[in-house]
Amino acid sequence: MKRQLLCIPCTVRAAYDMAVKATEDEAVRERAVGEVLKWLTENYSSKDLTPNLLHTYAYRIVQRITGNPDPFKHVKEQSNRLALEILPQVEAELEKKRDLGERFRFAALAAICGNSLDFEVEGHEVSLENLKTSLINCLGESLAVDDTPRLMKT
Repeated sequence: MKRQLLCIPCTVRAAYDMAVKATEDEAVRERAVGEVLKWLTENYSSKDLTPNLLHTYAYRIVQRITGNPDPFKHVKEQSNRLALEILPQVEAELEKKRDLGERFRFAALAAICGNSLDFEVEGHEVSLENLKTSLINCLGESLAVDDTPRLMKT
């Protein structure tokens, strides 16, 4: 994905959200977001920057300024705990599938569902309170584009 002009406010917003997770010190948060703004001003013209790289640099700046090596530690711990709670349901559903293709498709769907729970996508809210329900609902969906047969051939 190529960067676009809207990547600037999105990256600043992500930096702010990361800073809030990283520290309760408002002055440190402000310094971290300010450093991200400065970095963006100096580097945004680079055509090599993708949205992922913009957020990676913002994350590293927030880590450095706040001294917090993992601003998402709490969120990861909670989401992993909740995901582990539904793991027996996922495994039971997988066991019901006898056909290798169906099993692979379900495993791919499970991976997609897990990866769709991104806590830093602008305009996409993931609620820890509804995480289990969201995952279970996602697992009941079908793949919009199902290339699993092609994947199995490779």
